[in-house]
Formats: sequence, C-alpha cells, structure tokens
Amino acid sequence: MVTKMQTKRIKRFTSLQRLFHVFLMLSFLTQSATGLGRLYMQSAWGRGLCNLVGGYESALTVHITVGIIMLCGFVVHVIYLLLQVNWQGFPGSLFGPDSILPQPKDIKEFFQHIGWFLGFRRPPEFDRWGYWEKFDYWAVFWGMVIIGVTGLILAYPLYSTRHMPGWGLNVALWVHRIEAMLAMAHVFVIHFFIGHLRRHNFPMDRAMFEG
Repeated sequence: MVTKMQTKRIKRFTSLQRLFHVFLMLSFLTQSATGLGRLYMQSAWGRGLCNLVGGYESALTVHITVGIIMLCGFVVHVIYLLLQVNWQGFPGSLFGPDSILPQPKDIKEFFQHIGWFLGFRRPPEFDRWGYWEKFDYWAVFWGMVIIGVTGLILAYPLYSTRHMPGWGLNVALWVHRIEAMLAMAHVFVIHFFIGHLRRHNFPMDRAMFEG
C-alpha cells in the first residue's frame, strides 16, 4: 500500500511583506537600469538601457522619481517595523527566534555552517532567519539610508549647496555610485545565488512569492 507523503509547509512571509518585496524588487531593477544606463551612456548597452525609458535625460527623470518613491516606501517600512515591536516587552521583545536583529548566536551558526561545508561539523539549526538573511536585510536597510541621502543631495544640487560646499556634491556622487555598485553586485551575485541557484532552491525559491 502506497501512502502519500505529507509535507509540512511553514508560512514565513505575510502578504504585506511579499508586497514590500515586489515593490523593492521592481524599483531596484528600475534604478539599476537607469543608473547604469547613464553611467555607461558611451557604450551600446548603456544607450540601450537609457533608450528603454526614452533616452539620457528621461533616464535621469525616471531615476529621480523612482528614487523618491523608494524613499517613501522606506519610510513606510520603518513605520511598519515600529508597529511590529512589542513595546510592553521592550527591549527584550527585540530578541528571540523570530527576530531579524543580529544576535551572538548568528556568529556561532556562521562558523558551524562553514564547518558543515567543509565536512567536519553538523549543520546548524537556524531560527526563522539565518545569518545571511539578516545580513541581506540590514545591508539593504542601511544602504537605503546612504544611497537615499546622497541621491537627494545630487537630485537637488542648488538647495544642497546652500548648506554644504560645492565639493560635497563630488563626494556624494562617488558615495552614491559606490554604494549602488555594491548593492547591485550583492543582489545580482550573492542574493540571486542564495535565493535561486542553490541546489535545493534551483531554479527558484518561491517562498517570497508564495509566502
């Protein structure tokens, strides 16, 4: 007699969290395309990216507009986080198996994970979020602050130079570009690999889309 194997499914993401992810994904891809297109306008592929939104100047307009929308989404996300905190049990409520905050056990799990990769340790038992997921989240969180502030400085240079020297625009430009390159490198290489290309996820981890 053949019995059907039952698989236990655990809900990790709410509908609102998945909506946030789709919003961030679409806005990030738009910012990457328009930013890279303008940066490499002298190349054929850079012109091709800009032409998707109407050309060099249009790419800047889209980049600034979507950037402001992203910052508004970030503010909404911060408000969402504050509403999720159990303030009666604060600060202890910030920690626990469901917490996205880095904790000392994450360091232990990281090295245990490395040992498992090398074949001489047992695999760690993670809580709701693994150490790499926490790194992903907080890298995006602080990255939004850095890239958002520098982006606003560059988007409104006349207002910005009322409160800072002109050379500050050059600093903001390079910080903006470096942070953007780091973000794209991490997302398109590390995040995509962990989320979709690992053996037990390939060709796609559907958890963020199915819940």
